[in-house]
Amino acid sequence: MKKKLLLFFTICFVLISCDQGLDLGQNLGVHKKDRITNEFGNLADSTYTDSTDLKTILDFKTIDMNGAIESVEEAIAINLYIENISSKEAEVFPIFEIQNTSRVILPVYGHGLWGRIWAKVVVDKSTMKVANIEFGHKSETPGIGGNINEPEFKTQFIGSEIDLTTNNFSLYQGGKSLIEGQQKIDGMSGATITSKAAIEMLNNDLLKYKPYLR
Repeated sequence: MKKKLLLFFTICFVLISCDQGLDLGQNLGVHKKDRITNEFGNLADSTYTDSTDLKTILDFKTIDMNGAIESVEEAIAINLYIENISSKEAEVFPIFEIQNTSRVILPVYGHGLWGRIWAKVVVDKSTMKVANIEFGHKSETPGIGGNINEPEFKTQFIGSEIDLTTNNFSLYQGGKSLIEGQQKIDGMSGATITSKAAIEMLNNDLLKYKPYLR
C-alpha cells in the first residue's frame, strides 16, 4: 500500500512539475516577444513605451525570394523575424515600415564565429541611407566579437548610402582589405571572423530587399 501511495505522489509531482515547466516556457516566449517588440518600437520612435501599441507606429510586410511583397499582421512579422534568427536558409523576410516617415526597418541575418548574428537596419527610402542600426548575436565572445553592437563598430554604418548593384560595405582589418565595398568599415579588434560575417550579412541580405527599395 505504501509503495502504491509513493508511486501515486511521485506521478503527481512529475505531472505538476511538467505543467509548471510548460507555463514557464510559455512565459519566457511571451517575454522574448515583448522584448523584441520593444526593440522595434524604440528604433521606430524615441518616445515609445511599453504601453504603446506597435501597430500605431509600424506597418508590417514580408518579401520573399521572388520579390513578392505582402502586407501581414504584426504577429506574423515578429514571428518571422524570430524564426529567421535560427534559420540558416531564410526565404521570407519581414519589413517594418515606420508610419508617417520614409524610413523602414530591414532585418538581416548571418553566422558569426560561434553562432547566429543579425541586425535591424533602419533605411531612409527617400535618401537610401542607413539612418540607424542595431546588431544582435547569440554567442559571440564577450569583449571581442560580442562588441558587435558597441558604438565604435555600429556607428560606422550610419549615414552610408545603400547601393543595390554592388557590395555596400568593405572591411579593413589590421590595415588590410578583406572585403571590397563602397563604404569602408574598420573591423573589431581581435574579431576578424565576426567582423567579416557582419559585413557579408549586410552586403548579402540588403540586396534581398531590392524589389522593395528600388
